[in-house]
Amino acid sequence: MQGTRAQNAAGEVQLPDCVTGINFMMATWVIGCACDIKRLADIIKLAPWTFIAVVFSTAVAEHHEVHTFLSRLALGPDVIGQQGPHRHMDALLRLVLGDKQVNQVTDRTFVILHKAKVKCAKRQVFTVNLTASADQNTAVAAQGRGLQFGSIRLELNTIRQRLQTITIGIVDMIGTLQTHDVEWLVQWIVGGRIAALTGYFGANEAAVAEIAIGAGAVWSQSLCQGVIHSRASQPFQGVHAMAYPSYIMLFGYYNHIDVQDPFAIAPHGWDYGADILEDMVDFKHIPSWPMNDHGSGMVPHLGKVTTKKVAWERWMEHVLQLCVWIGTSAPSIYSQNRQHAQQGNYRSRGSHRGKGKSTVAAQSGTAKGNNKGKGKGKSTGKDKGKGAAEGKGKDNDSNRGWW
Repeated sequence: MQGTRAQNAAGEVQLPDCVTGINFMMATWVIGCACDIKRLADIIKLAPWTFIAVVFSTAVAEHHEVHTFLSRLALGPDVIGQQGPHRHMDALLRLVLGDKQVNQVTDRTFVILHKAKVKCAKRQVFTVNLTASADQNTAVAAQGRGLQFGSIRLELNTIRQRLQTITIGIVDMIGTLQTHDVEWLVQWIVGGRIAALTGYFGANEAAVAEIAIGAGAVWSQSLCQGVIHSRASQPFQGVHAMAYPSYIMLFGYYNHIDVQDPFAIAPHGWDYGADILEDMVDFKHIPSWPMNDHGSGMVPHLGKVTTKKVAWERWMEHVLQLCVWIGTSAPSIYSQNRQHAQQGNYRSRGSHRGKGKSTVAAQSGTAKGNNKGKGKGKSTGKDKGKGAAEGKGKDNDSNRGWW
């Protein structure tokens, strides 16, 4: 995948200053039918996320403007300038496609990739057997039964983060999953080395928990962005903690998972959209399973996983976001130089001359001193002194970590 950014000597697309110093960042966006595409285009243009999975609410149909907009983005720049009823979208398409690449995975799910952070991406939509017999159909044919899924394998830019490759699965579960659906998905996750799974899970709490257990999902529940919302109508009458069933499930080893704002409170008057609220589930029905710290060794180590406090000023109405930071970023050149300077502070200096054992103990750096005395060791510096310690001025790189 080629971008419009400047390239370095190795031919790699360079990261702009505004997106450096970051982890691998992924997000899942739920978009409602009343979403303003002009505002959405601005949000996509400025979004720093490496990977964004876009899921429509169940009320969004193909004829809705927001669905048409994402579909035309997925067709690429070739559709710009074509005659037809959607010419008014051309300026928005140019705005987004300058920095982002959009792919359609299933009928209702899309993926947005940051060109400066992703070297290339490989998309796959898998074949599903509707029955145990020889009758086979594609995932698209399975839509009536309510199951579509695919995956995106990403090769990432490692200038400022350590993750090289990752495979992310996207599912779209309309309706109720059957036992054989669960079995297929478990085999696909394990065999496809899926490190993270997201998409629309619907009202399939028990089935999703079975998938998590069968495929070895880590932690004890799905990552989600819950909200505290007050509703006067059933089934959520009163104030409730709710979440949209567009979770993120992880399958690799990790160091720590930190959920900082599990149920956020939106500013007064915030409009999620009636269609998004209708699809939400009570927090009691968020899929969970017995605690599991043993991830798959066939997928990348995820490091520290964090969902941070919601920044409402970066959100927009009729869009619900789940944002996750994965792994650790590589330190900048400035940080590396500062650490080198701190290591140099181990040097000792003195002006006293006398006989006896030197009290200057060489540590990881060069020990300097003006003490002269007799002893068994050597202390390298301007003044030659003999002491019990020996300093050679060499550091052991294995003790430094990343620098």
